[in-house]
Amino acid sequence: KAAEYYKEYQELVPTDTRAEVGLKSCEIHEDFIDNRTTHTVTNLTQLNKDGYDMSPTFVDKKASVIAFASSREGVVGKDKDKITGDLYMDIFVTEIDKKGNWGEPKLADKSGVVNTDQHEGSMCFDGRGKMIFFTRCPNEKKQNLGCEIWTAELKGKDEWTDADKKHLKSNDSVWMSEAGSKGWEAPKKLELKDNDTISVGHPCVSEDGKFLIFASDMPGGVGGRDLWFTSYDRKKDSWTKPQNMGPEINTAGDELFPTFAAN
Repeated sequence: KAAEYYKEYQELVPTDTRAEVGLKSCEIHEDFIDNRTTHTVTNLTQLNKDGYDMSPTFVDKKASVIAFASSREGVVGKDKDKITGDLYMDIFVTEIDKKGNWGEPKLADKSGVVNTDQHEGSMCFDGRGKMIFFTRCPNEKKQNLGCEIWTAELKGKDEWTDADKKHLKSNDSVWMSEAGSKGWEAPKKLELKDNDTISVGHPCVSEDGKFLIFASDMPGGVGGRDLWFTSYDRKKDSWTKPQNMGPEINTAGDELFPTFAAN
C-alpha cells in the first residue's frame, strides 16, 4: 500500500527524492524481517506512563541516571497541546539502584527554572552532568513562535539553600540531590536564529560543553529539518553562527535527535 502511494507521489513531484527512497525501502523490507538483529527490546514499564515519554539521555558517565521528556501527570503546567491533546512536556529524571531497578521518575526541576508551563523537550548534558542543554517550545496564544535551545548549570554547593541540603540527606545519588527543587541556575537562551518563527532544538553537546549539534528548519539547509553545529566562543561569551552539516548527513527529509557515540 505504501509503495502505491510513493509511486503516485513520484508522478506528482518527480524531483522529490524521498519517493525513490521510500520505494526502495518497500522493496527491501522483507530482507529486514528475515535478517533481524539480535537485539532484544524490552518495555521499561516502570518508567513509561500515560502520555508521551521520549528522548532519553544518560546524565552521568556511570549511566546510572536518565533524563527524558514526558507529558505525564505531574508536569508543572496544566495546559494541553492542541495537536496531541496531551499536557505540555517537562524533563524528568530517574536513577537505577544497585539491583538494576529504575526508580520512580521525578521532575528534574520543580522550581520553574528549567521546567515551566511551556514545552520542555529533548535535552543533553556535558561530560560532568552539571550543564544541561534543553529544548523549550513557547506556547504563546496566536503567535507563531519556534522552539529555542536553553542551557542551565547546577548551583555550586556554596549556593545551596536549606531545601537543597535537605535533598542531600535523601537516598538519592549526589547528582539527584544537587538537582533538587532549587538546584539550577537561571537558564540562558542560546541565540542561534534570526527569526522568531524558526525552530531550533534537539541539542547534542560535546563532553566539554563547547560544541553543539542541533536540529533546525532555518534557511540554507538541504531539506526540511537539518542538523547544524555551533561552537562556544569563550572570548565573546557567545555561540558562533550555525553551520549546516552538509549533504553527507542531511537529506531532503528531516534529520532529528542527534547523539554522540562513546567514540
